[in-house]
Amino acid sequence: MTNLSRLTSLLAWLTKIYSPEFQRWFAHDMLTLFELQCEEVRRRRGRIGLTAFAARTFASVTFFGIVDRLPALMAEVRVRRKREGPMSAFAHDLRQGVRTMTTSPAFAIIAILTLALGIAVNATIFSLVSTLLFSELPVGDPDRFVFLWGTNERAGENRSPLTLREVDELRKHSESFSGVSALLEGSFVLTDDQQDPARVIAFRVTEDFHDVWGIDTVVGRRFSSGDDRPGGPPVVILSHGFWDRRFGRDPGVIGQVLELDGEAHTVIGVLSPQIEYGSIANVDVWLPLGLDLQTALPGERGSFTTARLRTGVNVERSQLEVALIASRLEGEDPALYRGWGVRVSPIAEELLNEEDEALVLVTIFSVGLVLLIACANVANLFMARATSRSREVAVRLALGADRGRLVRQLMTEGLVLAIVAASLGLILARGLLGVLIVLSSDQQWIYRTADLDRHVLAFTLGISLLTPLVFALAPSLRASRTDVAQALRQGGRSGVGRASLRSRGFLVAAQVAMALSLMIVTGLLVRTAFHLRQLDLGFETDGLLTVEIRLPERDYGTEDSRRRFYEELIVRSAAIPGVTHAAVVSHLPLSLVGPARPFLVEGAGSEEEERPRAQFLIASPDYFDTLGVPLVGGRAFQDSDTAASPRVAIVNKKWTERYGTDGAPLGTRIRLAEEEGSPWVEVVGVVGDVIDVDIAEASGVKELSVPQVYLPLAQAPIARMSHVLRTEAHEATLAGAVRANIRAIDPDLVVVETRTMKEMSEEIYASSNPILVLFLVFAAFALLMASMGIYGVTSYAVSQREQEIGIRIALGASRHDVSRMIVRQGGRLVLAGGVCGLALAWLLGRLLAATLIGVSPVDPLTFLTVPVVLVLVAFLANYVPALRATRVDPITALRAE
Repeated sequence: MTNLSRLTSLLAWLTKIYSPEFQRWFAHDMLTLFELQCEEVRRRRGRIGLTAFAARTFASVTFFGIVDRLPALMAEVRVRRKREGPMSAFAHDLRQGVRTMTTSPAFAIIAILTLALGIAVNATIFSLVSTLLFSELPVGDPDRFVFLWGTNERAGENRSPLTLREVDELRKHSESFSGVSALLEGSFVLTDDQQDPARVIAFRVTEDFHDVWGIDTVVGRRFSSGDDRPGGPPVVILSHGFWDRRFGRDPGVIGQVLELDGEAHTVIGVLSPQIEYGSIANVDVWLPLGLDLQTALPGERGSFTTARLRTGVNVERSQLEVALIASRLEGEDPALYRGWGVRVSPIAEELLNEEDEALVLVTIFSVGLVLLIACANVANLFMARATSRSREVAVRLALGADRGRLVRQLMTEGLVLAIVAASLGLILARGLLGVLIVLSSDQQWIYRTADLDRHVLAFTLGISLLTPLVFALAPSLRASRTDVAQALRQGGRSGVGRASLRSRGFLVAAQVAMALSLMIVTGLLVRTAFHLRQLDLGFETDGLLTVEIRLPERDYGTEDSRRRFYEELIVRSAAIPGVTHAAVVSHLPLSLVGPARPFLVEGAGSEEEERPRAQFLIASPDYFDTLGVPLVGGRAFQDSDTAASPRVAIVNKKWTERYGTDGAPLGTRIRLAEEEGSPWVEVVGVVGDVIDVDIAEASGVKELSVPQVYLPLAQAPIARMSHVLRTEAHEATLAGAVRANIRAIDPDLVVVETRTMKEMSEEIYASSNPILVLFLVFAAFALLMASMGIYGVTSYAVSQREQEIGIRIALGASRHDVSRMIVRQGGRLVLAGGVCGLALAWLLGRLLAATLIGVSPVDPLTFLTVPVVLVLVAFLANYVPALRATRVDPITALRAE
């Protein structure tokens, strides 16, 4: 049978069993393939000595040898299609995808690692978000649970604790709430005979706390009204975590006695673990508040207050009622409550404040960009690989492969990569969460409680299914539209190659835009962290050792006994070799002194006017020299400032700026407004400002220093003070000597721990370290992927233009001209992406404005430095392929074509 008769019979057979579309494809593309086969043999016939007739005969035999087998092959395919269902086809595609990965291990490893890093950071951040959004809230029926905050627009306060008097008024007169519970935070030293002394964090709560929070005990009983009264029995309820850590979940703990600050407390219950959420998870013990308005300071704002809405009452209605109660209270005592109101806030609004919401939003957006950058890089790899496989795809199409099935096959290859990358990404995410805990010095609860739970696994599975749509769909569709004849003739080196180059160039420009925006955001955060670490704290942290002292009330119930203890301790500590100064203070810097207290200035307006507020501290005479706080004016405390001498005070510069009379506070007399009959004290000195807010979370704070008033130790000694020593030796070496001095004065006094001021400041900075490191990882990853994308596209462009470059060199173009041409081509991509990236960074900077301290959202240094770094990296990524282009041999390039 002749070749023509074979072809005619085959066409007739195809007419019977295949569609008109397939027949048209065969009539055009298969004949074209035959002509190409003939042309290929003619080109090579000179090398093997064939005549033209012999070459055509050889081509016919080889081509129609394949055609003779086509009917059998088609019958086999038809039978297999009937036998195999969709799942069998999918399983076949999966096997093919795995085989493809094993045949190209370098491509698979790079793609998997790239995607794994992107998925890992996304899974890590989503685990943190999942903790906020999906964790069980620590209250029953959270829709009716609200927080109550004090507000004062003139004072710039929107989230201040309430006074105990405000709590009492709300409990008595509010009809919108079924219960109002107050909570005060504190700490105690726990001592017993079996274990070492330990500091425990405590919450004092009102008796209705259990009903308001919807929390019960798992062992023992809850608080009763008899417990929550002034002078009530000393009882305590343990947190579930503390019960587990300290007592091994022993039910026999009920009825045991705990020594808290030397006072015996009977254990009556263990709280449900449900409440251990967020910072509340750090609480060890719960005690009754014993609300007593007679002894409480009326203007002191320290009550963390919650309430439960009655059924049928919404937040808006309750807000109107609490506003009326606050207004009535202001009318009764305008001096203390002028301008103060109460805000009702649902629990959903309390999970994140405005600054946190902005940071979380930017972080989520940034990790999304990281994943998109990874997908773009893998898409570039897929496009390059699709171009190299264009002849394979053309042959499969020529042999009858369905284009839709081909797309599914290529997409399945992407799915295999994504699933393997997701599995590796989850392992990396687990390790990254551990790194975040270490970086935060275990200070942030969210890193401890975050876990790769079912929500994170579902999220990662979703990413695994969706990412192939991002990085594999476009290359697969482009590959399926391959022109068979052209691909077989040129192997993808013309039209398909140029189209692929344009697509890859677009992806690289997008990578550059996203990388630049991430790098600028990271630069803004780094600049903020640098600014915070360069802040003048107002004192020198090096060489300071601190010891917290808690004198038990039973032994030190009088001011005279407390005064004698502190004075003897200071003398003993100052005599330790290497110690240059020793002092005591009621609150250390950076320890968040707490709400400011109202005071009166003698002769400064009517009693009815709103009263100024400042933080009040107690310090020994050598305190300012010990910390190195400068004396700006007047004098420091002296030994002559005794309990019998006139009352004196020292204020800081911030107090002078805000309340000083004509800028000259010396001689001004003030007294606490909360205490009836409190003595007037005269301002005798002015010292420098000391930062006393949480500088790691100071985004919502307008000023890092606040007005402060220092009172001398001799005139106001209290039971809880901090001992501070300045030493020229290593601070840790003095801890034993300090403990020995304390035991020498009082052998029964327990010292829990000694800490250096350097450690305290580093812990504050550590809380912001994880976010900073995350963004540094984002930026480094984005820069690496963008540079790889630029390098890959430029290298591909050089390979596509080898003939053109060879012709240019042959016609006299210098190698410098060639390299400049290649670098300029990559530079256009960087320029296009850079412009978009700057616009995106500007938007992200605006979102971050509330969290930046000392840095503008459009910080010129960041917006100039980061693009320069990106341009330098992009230049190197372009220059290497450009250098290779200058070494193209024109003769070799022209012969190859």
